[in-house]
Amino acid sequence: MALVALGGNRWQFQAELGRDPLTRRRRRKTTVFEGTRRQADRAHALFLAETATEEPSANATLSRLLVEWLDFKRQLSPTTRQEYRRLIGTRIGPALGDVPLRKLSAWDLDRFYSALERSGLAPGTVRQCHAILRGALEQAKRWRWVPSNVALEASPPAMRRRPVRPPTFAAVQMLAAAADRCDPELATAAVLAVMTGARRGELCALRRSAVDLDLGRILIRYSVAEVRGEGSIVKDTKTHAERVVAVDADTVAMLKLHFERQEERARIAEVTLDPDPYVLSRSFRCDRPWTPSNLSAAWAALCRANGAAGVRFHDLRHFSVTALLDAGVPLPVVAKRHGHLDGNVTLGIYGHAVDGRDEAAAQVIRRTLNP
Repeated sequence: MALVALGGNRWQFQAELGRDPLTRRRRRKTTVFEGTRRQADRAHALFLAETATEEPSANATLSRLLVEWLDFKRQLSPTTRQEYRRLIGTRIGPALGDVPLRKLSAWDLDRFYSALERSGLAPGTVRQCHAILRGALEQAKRWRWVPSNVALEASPPAMRRRPVRPPTFAAVQMLAAAADRCDPELATAAVLAVMTGARRGELCALRRSAVDLDLGRILIRYSVAEVRGEGSIVKDTKTHAERVVAVDADTVAMLKLHFERQEERARIAEVTLDPDPYVLSRSFRCDRPWTPSNLSAAWAALCRANGAAGVRFHDLRHFSVTALLDAGVPLPVVAKRHGHLDGNVTLGIYGHAVDGRDEAAAQVIRRTLNP
C-alpha cells in the first residue's frame, strides 16, 4: 500500500490486490496524484478505502471468474470437475485468462476456438471449452459482473460424431472364450458388459447386494471414478439415475460360479470376505473395486494377445446396443436399459443401427399394401 514521491508534487499510489487465483500472478492497482504532501496523504487514504471495498467485478479477469464459478458449481461430479480444471489450466487460462471480463468479446472466443482447431484439438473438446465459458459467463451475468454473456454470440465448431463401429459377434465370442481360459474374472466382466450394456465404472461399482440371482435382476445405481489426487471414488451414475437390468439364466449361472470362486479365493488366503463384496475385485476380501483403468488394461492385453488389438472394453457396450436395435427391440427399451436419458440420445449415437433396418421396414410396408 505504498505512497511514492515522484517529484514536483506528484505522488504514486499503489495497492496490492493479491494474486490471481488461477495464474498466481500478483495484481496491483496504481494511480498518480498531483498536490501537496498533506493533500496526497488524504487522497492516499481515500484510495486505500476504495481499493479495500472494490467490487470483484470491476477488474475481474476471466481467470478470476473461472475459479469463482468452479467453486460455486458444487454439484459437478469429481470427474467432471477434474476435466474442467484440466481444460481451464491447459487451454482456456493460458489463452484468455488475463483478459478483463468487460473487454472479452465473442470475437476473442471465436479466435480462441479457431486456434484450438488449428492445433489439432477435436471439435468435441473445443465445444467442451465453449460449454465451460458459456456456463461461467452466464453465472457472471447473474452476478452482474458483466452485462451480457458474449459466449452466446460465439460460434464453436459443429459437433461431428464419429460413427460407432462395434466388434463383430465372432470377435466378441472369441475374446470372451479367451478370457474364460486365462482370466475368469475378466470373462465375467465382459459378459456383464455385453448382457447389461453398463459402462465400465458402473460394472466396477457393482456389489453383491445389487444382484438378485433369484429374479435375474441387477440394480445399477453407482459408478467408480478415478480422480487425480483422490484415487478411486464411488459416485452416482453418469445420468444421476439408477436402473434395473434383467439378465438371462446363463448369466445368473455364471455369476453364481463367480461368487463361489471369490469365496474360495478368500478361504485360501485365510481372510474374511467383505460383508457386501464387490462383484469385480482383485482383492482377496473383495472390499475394493476393480478400477476402470485396470479393467481396460487387462482387456487390452487380452485383445493384443488374441489378434484383436483395436477392440476396447467400451466397445462391448456398443455391441450390446447395436445387437438389440438390430434385433428390433424398441428404442425406448434399449435407451432405458443402457442408461440413456431418452431414445434421442441413443438414436444420436447409434442411428446407423436403426438406418440399417430401413430396407426391412420398406418390405413390411410393401407387404401391408400388397398382401
